[in-house]
Amino acid sequence: MRAIDKTERRRVERLLWDWGTALQDCERRRAEMRRLTEQAEDAECVLRAQALTGMPSGGGVGDPTASAVQMRDDAMRRVNAMAEEINAIMARKAQMDAIIGMLPEREQELLNMRYVRRMHISLEIPRKVHASKRTVQYWMFDAIEKIALFCTKFGVQ
Repeated sequence: MRAIDKTERRRVERLLWDWGTALQDCERRRAEMRRLTEQAEDAECVLRAQALTGMPSGGGVGDPTASAVQMRDDAMRRVNAMAEEINAIMARKAQMDAIIGMLPEREQELLNMRYVRRMHISLEIPRKVHASKRTVQYWMFDAIEKIALFCTKFGVQ
């Protein structure tokens, strides 16, 4: 096993934190997408009401109409961008799932406890696995080194 430097360790830990919070990150984005979709629908209602009533009167597009169109278009652009972000997050999560799946079951569980369930490495995890803090830190360090190696091998950034 090769030793990794601090920069590589931080990079892998960042990947693990992103992996562990991916589902929550996607859910936050989905909630924001729902809000933006409602905003776009509200703007569409304003536009339909203006079309039915003939407002604004005159030959040009009035400020309320232009604002409603802009609000709708901005909201839908943001919804589309967030859908792409969710797809990218889930693709990275799938890569990390595959890499973590190559580790022994004990290491998978340690990573799950730390990065998904956010258990404290010095208190909760040692208690849960009936091992010393030092042993858990050693196991975690070993798992991170393996992940760094797999990330390099499979080109995961």
